[in-house]
Amino acid sequence: MNASLSDLQPVLAKQGSRFYRSRPFESMLPWLVLLLLLGLTFANFFLFPYAGFDFTYDEVVFVYSATPPGDHLEIGDRLIQAGSLEWEDYLDDPWQPAFPGYAPGDVLPLTINRDGRIIDVAWIFPGPTTAQIVDRFMELWWLGYVFWLAGTSTLLFLRPRHAVWKLLVAFNYLAAVWLIAGSGPSRWHILGGAIILRSAVWLFVVVSLHLNWLFPRPLARLPAWFWGVLYALAGILVLLEWLNRLPPGSFQIGLIVAGAGIILLQLAHLVFQPAYRKYITPLVAGVVIAIVPPLLVVLRDRLNVPPSPTAPGVSGSLGPALFIYTASMLGIAALPGIYFYSVYMLQAGRPNRRVRRMVRIFLAFIIISALSVFTFAFLFLELEAILSSAWISILLFCLAVLISGIGLFPLLALPALQSTPAFDSAWEHPHLRANRLVSLYLFFALLLVVLVPLVFILLSRFNFPVNAAWISLAATLTTVLLTILGYGRFQQFVDRQVLGIPLPPTHLLESYSSRITTSLEPASLVSLLRDELLPSLLVRQSALYQVSDNRLLLLYAAGLSGADLSPGADLPGLLQTAETMEIGGPVPPDTCQCPWVRELLPLRVERRLVGVWLLGRRDPDDSYDLGEVGVLRSIANQTAIALVNIQQSERLHALYQADIERQEAERAGLALFLHDEVLNPLAALSMQVEPGFATPKFEQGYQALVTNLREAVRGLRPAMLNYGLYSALAELVDELIERDREDVEIRLEIEPTVVRYAAKVEQHLYRIVEQACENALRHARCRAIVVRGRLGETAVELQVQDDGIGLPAGVALNLSQLLIEGHYGLVGMYERAALVGADLKISSTPEAGTCIGLVWIPDSSPAK
Repeated sequence: MNASLSDLQPVLAKQGSRFYRSRPFESMLPWLVLLLLLGLTFANFFLFPYAGFDFTYDEVVFVYSATPPGDHLEIGDRLIQAGSLEWEDYLDDPWQPAFPGYAPGDVLPLTINRDGRIIDVAWIFPGPTTAQIVDRFMELWWLGYVFWLAGTSTLLFLRPRHAVWKLLVAFNYLAAVWLIAGSGPSRWHILGGAIILRSAVWLFVVVSLHLNWLFPRPLARLPAWFWGVLYALAGILVLLEWLNRLPPGSFQIGLIVAGAGIILLQLAHLVFQPAYRKYITPLVAGVVIAIVPPLLVVLRDRLNVPPSPTAPGVSGSLGPALFIYTASMLGIAALPGIYFYSVYMLQAGRPNRRVRRMVRIFLAFIIISALSVFTFAFLFLELEAILSSAWISILLFCLAVLISGIGLFPLLALPALQSTPAFDSAWEHPHLRANRLVSLYLFFALLLVVLVPLVFILLSRFNFPVNAAWISLAATLTTVLLTILGYGRFQQFVDRQVLGIPLPPTHLLESYSSRITTSLEPASLVSLLRDELLPSLLVRQSALYQVSDNRLLLLYAAGLSGADLSPGADLPGLLQTAETMEIGGPVPPDTCQCPWVRELLPLRVERRLVGVWLLGRRDPDDSYDLGEVGVLRSIANQTAIALVNIQQSERLHALYQADIERQEAERAGLALFLHDEVLNPLAALSMQVEPGFATPKFEQGYQALVTNLREAVRGLRPAMLNYGLYSALAELVDELIERDREDVEIRLEIEPTVVRYAAKVEQHLYRIVEQACENALRHARCRAIVVRGRLGETAVELQVQDDGIGLPAGVALNLSQLLIEGHYGLVGMYERAALVGADLKISSTPEAGTCIGLVWIPDSSPAK
C-alpha cells in the first residue's frame, strides 16, 4: 500500500503523553491472598490443638488416643464443658479458642453427656499423633490453593479488566479463603478462622450471584443501585458476624443461596439467551455436576442437625457421613476449569474440532469424578467394618488427585491455546491473553505439587512437631535450590512451548543484532520482525512502513485488517507525528485516528526519516513499559540501519542487473557485428579468390580465422538460446566436447524438453552452467564433467559436477568471502543466480571434486 506524504500531514499535530498505569494492588493481590492462605494453613497444622479426639459441633466423632478404662471418650459423646470453658459459650463465641493453654501431657477435665448420663473424664492431652496428622492432610484445605491458582490465572490471562474479570478474580479468591478457613481454623477458632470463614462466605454469595448474572452475557440491565444494595447488605452481614450478632450456622444459608443461585442463573442464561446455548450448555452441565453434591450436603446438614460453626463437611474425622461430606465437596474443584473453558469457547467463536474434543474430555472427567465420589462413598458405607483408616485416606487422596487435576488442567493448558483469532481489547466478552508471568506461577505450582506430598510423608514418619522445623527448613532450601537451578530452563520451556515465543527475551537484542546483518532483503527483515521478534515480545498487532521517494510503502502488517490500514482512516498525520517525536514516544490516544496504535517508532538515520513502525495490541495489557520501550528503541535504530542497507543493496542490485543487461546487450551487438560485418565479408572475399592462386598456408590461416570468429560469436550470444535452454545447453556440451574431447569426458544428463522460460532467465541460467564448466576445465584438473538436472514447468534443477581437485580446504563458499579471495567466476554465478531469484549452492571437497547446484522456481524470479 502506498500513500503520498502530502496526504499524511494534517491530523496529528499535537504531542500527547500516555499515562503508563501501574497497578501495584493487582500485582500484590495474589501474594496478599497467598499470605493469608499460608497463615491459615500454618495455623491448621502448628497452632491446632492436637487433643486426641475430633468433634463436629458438640459431638465427638473420632477418638485417636487409647485411654485407661473410665477416663475415655466414645464416638457420639456430647461435650458439655472442657476445663473451665462451657461448651455452649465456645460454640456461641467465634473468638473463643478451644482448650487454651493446654500442652501435651496435661490433664483436661471434660464433662460429657453419654446416652443421657453426665460423666466427668480426666482426659490426657496427647499431642500430635500420626493419625491426626494424616487426617489433617486429608481435609479440604488444599482446595483453597486450587482456587488461588484459578484467581491468579484469571488475573494474569483474562482481559479486559471489566466487571466480569474483577468478579471472577474475587469469586476464586473468596472461595479459596473460605475453603481453607473452613477447616481447622474455623472449627478450633484459631486466628479468627471462624470469622474469616463467615465473612468470606457472605461476600462470596453476592460476588457469585453478580458474576453469574453477567457471565457470559448480562441477563438484563439492572439499576446501578441494585448491586450496590446487595454489596452493602453483605457488608452489614460481615459486620454482624464480627460483632457476633448472627447465629453461628447462618452462613450456611449463604452457601445454599450461592450454590442454588449459580445453577438457576446459568439455567436462565440457557433459556433466555438461545444464541449462547452452545457456549452455556457445557457451563451449565459442569456447574450442576460440581455444585449439586455439596449443595445437597449443606441442605442435609441444615435440615438434619443443629447449626454448626464449621464449614459443612470440613472435618478431620473419617466417619461414614463425614467421608461422604468430604468426597462430595471435592467436586467444586472443577469450577475454575469450567469457567475457563467457557471463556475459551466464547473466544474461539465457532468451536473447532480440537476445542470440541477438549470440552468433551473435560466434561467426561467431571462426570467420572462425580460418579467416583458416590461409588467410593457407597463402597465405604458397605465395607466400613473392614476398611482401615489408611484405606480411607488412600480413597480420599485418589479423589483429591483426580478432581484437583480437573480443576488445574484448564489453567495450565489454556494459555497454550492461542491459535484463535485475536479480538480487539474492547471486545465485551472476557478472552484469554498470553502473559510471561505464567512461568513463575506454574513453576511454584509444580513445586507445591511435588513438595506437599514429600512433606506429608516426612511428617508422618518422623516425630511431629519436634522435627517439623527441620522438615520445613529442608523444604525451603529445596525450593530455593530448585529455583536457582531449574527456573531459568523452565521459563525458557514455557516461553517456547506454551506461549510460542521463538527468541529468548533476555537475549533479544543480541539475537536480533546478529541476524539482522544478514537480512539484505525486505522479505528476510519482515520475517525476522513479524514472525520472531515481535511474537517474542507478545506484540500481536504491528505494521512497518518504509519512506521512499516521498511515499510510504507498507512492508508488512500483522494482526490487522484492510480497514485498519486504510490511509484515509488511520495513517493521516502519522508521518508528521513521527517527524516531531522521539523514538518510543507514545501516540496521543485522544487525537489519533488509528485506535489500534499503542506505540509509534520513527526510524531515522542521521536525522533522516526512513520508516515508521506502528505497534498495537500487546499481551496481556496492550501497554509498553519504559524498559520495553528502551528495547524497542534499540531495535528501531537497528531496523532503520537495516532499511538503509536494504535500500542501498536494492540500488546496487538494480545497478548490477542493469550492468549485466548492458553487457549482454553489448555482447549481442558485438556478435551481430562480427557475424554481419566480419564473417559475411570474409565469406564473400573467399569467393573472389581464384582457384589455385591461394596457397595452402593461406587457406589454413583463413579457416582458423573464420573458426575463431564463429566461436567468438557463439560465446557472445549462443544462437541456440533462441530455441530454448535445453538446446543451448546441448550445444554448449557439444562445443566443450569438440574442444577438449581427448582430455575430459563431458556428459549431458538432462531429458530433452521444449519448455521455455523468460529470455533473461534462460540467458542467466545458461551463463551459470557455462561458467561452472569453464571453471572445471581451467582449474579443476578433472577427468569428467557431468551436467545433469531437470527442466520442468514448475522448477529448474541443474547440477554441474566434476571429479577434480576441488577447492582448497578452509575456503568459505559464501558471496562475501569468495569476493575477498578473488574467486570472481563463482562470485559471478552467485550474482546471476540472485538476479533471477535462483538458489545456488556450491559444495566442494579437496581432491574429491566440486558440485554446483542450482534451483530456480518461476514464481521467485524477478526477471520472469
